[in-house]
Formats: sequence, structure tokens, C-alpha cells
Amino acid sequence: MERPAYMQLNPARSYSSPYSFQQGNPALRPAIFTSGTLSYTFKQNYTLTASYSKLKDLVSNVTVQDNISKTFYDTQQNLDNIEDFTIGFMTSLRPTDWWDMNVTVEGAYRRQHSMFSDGYFGSDNYIAYLNTTQSFVLSKNKA
Repeated sequence: MERPAYMQLNPARSYSSPYSFQQGNPALRPAIFTSGTLSYTFKQNYTLTASYSKLKDLVSNVTVQDNISKTFYDTQQNLDNIEDFTIGFMTSLRPTDWWDMNVTVEGAYRRQHSMFSDGYFGSDNYIAYLNTTQSFVLSKNKA
């Protein structure tokens, strides 16, 4: 759980010009983070992982335009949920006695949605990640 800071909650206005100010939001809720990971290693060299995480009530800075008073201001708002689903595979290989290789492959899906100012924001993203590290022995003779 991440609680809002004092300045994020303080409703007092801090003006930077006659038409622009910052103001906290005393109605903010704490952000709650939940996560879990399962992993399985077989043959002492191959690892599969699956994980899930959810961030509920993300606190974010938003800018609001007030057309009546002809001002705009920055404030804090809870922006609903972000969920991540991830699967991964990792292994270490030795193709020859002079070549070592580490390989990581991951795939992830992120779902983000929020209601704000009578509007809806939704985003679905897919991510692929491949990383490989190679090391080579160039000479067995030491200087």
C-alpha cells in the first residue's frame, strides 16, 4: 500500500500565476499493489515463470481546465487499475567448452483503464522481450 503524501492531500491552492495553481485532493485513496509469481525449474537449467500484478487506485497528477473561471490547475487523482500478466523462460547453455550463453524470453500483457472527468481511458499493450548474453574464452593461456 502506498499512502498519498501530505502535499497530495492538502487542498490549499498554490498559485503560480493568476490563472494557474496547484491543489491537493483530500479524497485520495491509497494505492494498493498486489502481485504473485510462480516459477518452475526443470533439469536444473530451464526455468519457467508466470506472474500477475495489479495496481489499484494509482495516484497520478492531472491537469484540469476550468472554462468558467478561465483557470487551469494541477491536482492528484486516483486513476483506477493497471494489471500485468507475464510469462518467461530462462536458461543457461554451453554449446562448446569455450562458449557460454544465457537466454531470457518474456512476454507480457498490460491492461490499464480509468474513468476521469466524465471520460474513459483504456489501454491494452503486449510486450515481447528477448535477452541473450554471450561469453567466449579466446585463449586458455594466461598472460
